[in-house]
Amino acid sequence: MELAKVRKSFGLSQNDIVKITGLSKSMVSMIDKGERQLSTEKEELIVNYLHRKPKADITAMVDYLVIRLKTLNYKKVINEVLKIPDYHFEQGQSGGNGYPFRVEYGEIKVFYHNENIDMGTRIEFKGGACRLFETFLEEQDRTWQDFLKDVIDYSYEATKLNGVYDAIEARNFLKFKRFDIALDERFNKKGNYRLMDLWEKVRNGQIEMKLKGFRPEEDFKMSDGFLKSLGISLYFGSIQGFIRFNFYEKDREQAFRRNISVEDVQEIFGYKNRYEIRLKDDKAYQVIADFVGWQKAPETLYDLGVGIIMDYLQVFDETGRPDRSWYEVFGQGKKYKFITQPKIESLEKRRAWFDRQLKRSLYIEERIARETGRSYVGELVSEYEPDDEDEKIIRRDVERIKNRDFEHEARSTPEGQEFLKALGKQ
Repeated sequence: MELAKVRKSFGLSQNDIVKITGLSKSMVSMIDKGERQLSTEKEELIVNYLHRKPKADITAMVDYLVIRLKTLNYKKVINEVLKIPDYHFEQGQSGGNGYPFRVEYGEIKVFYHNENIDMGTRIEFKGGACRLFETFLEEQDRTWQDFLKDVIDYSYEATKLNGVYDAIEARNFLKFKRFDIALDERFNKKGNYRLMDLWEKVRNGQIEMKLKGFRPEEDFKMSDGFLKSLGISLYFGSIQGFIRFNFYEKDREQAFRRNISVEDVQEIFGYKNRYEIRLKDDKAYQVIADFVGWQKAPETLYDLGVGIIMDYLQVFDETGRPDRSWYEVFGQGKKYKFITQPKIESLEKRRAWFDRQLKRSLYIEERIARETGRSYVGELVSEYEPDDEDEKIIRRDVERIKNRDFEHEARSTPEGQEFLKALGKQ
């Protein structure tokens, strides 16, 4: 076995191999370099670990999705992105999430602003809305992958300038505010994973995780004079973080909601545990791009969800080896690796930084320049020699400002508004 190649293909670190085999870090490093050979026994441990198949019946689904598009033309979004005639949507009594207006079709909600382009249009699918939208997707002969790819394509078309696509502007136009993947472990009469065991492993220091913070919850209600558990929820990660997990006993949660017994929920609906992966902003965008196959082969929702959990949580038994009962839930697949995206410089971000960091200093320097006739800032600017990348940014932002000024002026007249509408800018 070429350890380095196998290890990297499954997204495992040398420390992972140490825990799987019980070898020292230095020995694993030497084997990685080809200076030592793996024994048959240790190779078998790695093979068994990598080929561990899931015993649980897991289904994956999109459970929460929030999309923000920098456009005031919410009807165009409904018609061209959702592909649902906008007349099906009813006006909500109020907006929400900071928006003054809202339209809705069942649980599918579209929030919109009539002036603030940065807020633009927000599409929100909670759990019930996701299931409702799936019926539309089926009628449209589309899948979630098709829809999300259409959303990304729409962002590129909406920001195309003089026939040229701009990836920076497209990313600025579109934000996936939230994307939740739900992995449901179906009820099995032979047994399911006990989330209480996972809680106990946290208490015993048998879990390594990349997330900050852990919070268990268990609610109770009175029933026939006795306290009845509504199930436990295990939260991994901060509520403010870009990645958070919530693992909970879905059978108990649904029994409370439907006012039926846990046994009936298990028998009728097949629920047991739910493993939710909650993603925000850039993390959500990357996973969605990989899901739809943006510039690469698409990945399944199941593989993405499991890969993220496997990378962020490692569960061990009392001997320090990977815990068999935990990995039998999902098997041992390839870990999902998030890529740290380079910071994208935009006109808005640059000016926001000026506003936060330099406003006071620039004001003082400007006053000094007026009273002395010498501009320190002007001298600095004159000494700077821009490169080709600087010139490209300047040309891009000058063009944007001119277009924005034109759109602003056009909105001041009915004729201009009609013209912008025809261009899809209104």
